[in-house]
Amino acid sequence: MKASPVKIGAKTGTSGKIFGSVTGVQIARAIKEQKGYEIDRRRIHILDDVKELGTYKARLDFGKGNETELEFEVVAE
Repeated sequence: MKASPVKIGAKTGTSGKIFGSVTGVQIARAIKEQKGYEIDRRRIHILDDVKELGTYKARLDFGKGNETELEFEVVAE
């Protein structure tokens, strides 16, 4: 999971700010497509406000104290 960031595509304005926000559903879908793991969206906690393109972190909670951090990169579609 930590080898390389998961890439999430987002639509942006001319200033580089994204329209809407990145959600746990988008991250779960990207993890499944890019890494092959199926993670329940409710177990994904985004740590930062995602308002523009860049690299961010999310915490994946597997239950019973098992957690890991995931880097994801928001890129222009």
